[in-house]
Amino acid sequence: MSAKDSFEENEQGHPKAISPHHQLDWRWVECYRELASFDSYSWLAPAGPFTDEEQQQWNQLYSHSLDEATKERLGTIIAQSRERDLLAAIAEQREPRLHYPAIPIEEVRSRIAGLLQLDEEISQDEPNAIVRRLYHDTIEEEIWFLRLIEATYEGNSEKFWEYNLRLNPVPTQEEMHYILSRVRHIILQGLQYPEIVEASERLLQFLRERLHLSLDMSYDEEDVQELRNNVTLTPSQPQRTVSAQTTKRFFEAALRESGYREW
Repeated sequence: MSAKDSFEENEQGHPKAISPHHQLDWRWVECYRELASFDSYSWLAPAGPFTDEEQQQWNQLYSHSLDEATKERLGTIIAQSRERDLLAAIAEQREPRLHYPAIPIEEVRSRIAGLLQLDEEISQDEPNAIVRRLYHDTIEEEIWFLRLIEATYEGNSEKFWEYNLRLNPVPTQEEMHYILSRVRHIILQGLQYPEIVEASERLLQFLRERLHLSLDMSYDEEDVQELRNNVTLTPSQPQRTVSAQTTKRFFEAALRESGYREW
């Protein structure tokens, strides 16, 4: 009966103007898209300390609704302040003094509250268990990311680390073993070429002194065979290329034949 009611609701109540296809999540998808649509790349652009002139320009230009031209001007202020402080930090042997002036903290917290509310509504009103579960997991991850941005704004390192680990768990011992085995293999390859021996040795030194990692660089038969297999061979015939216009026409034709017009 529940399935029948849900099907009838989908048939009768689904606003067909939105999509010609039936979507199991039609009740929630537009709300979720709106809450999850934000420019985190711009928000998380690090800046150095502003000069008085830069701060004045920022105050005049910054608002929560920015056109592309204004975003570009603000990005220039951020970039020049960051580069200036990075150069000073290197010269003074200190950590850079970075901050994140583009984070709209009220909007971040509003989106967190909206996602929490949406998650509660879906858990109560969505009849499909799979839709409920998928939305819960997706919304939870979106909230973690917004919490991470909030922690960045607050300068809260512990909170930032907590949500960073939720989004990017610490690799397992097996994963680290595999990664380091590939690093070792790349260094072994580098040691075979005179022009990059020095760079390979410097990388080994960095691993030992800065990361406290010691890699066994001795050879075995398997290493020798893998190194031989990775030697780049010169192709016997020249590779054929196509022009940009030919590539463009190919994709236009493929999209047109698939029903996509004016792409």
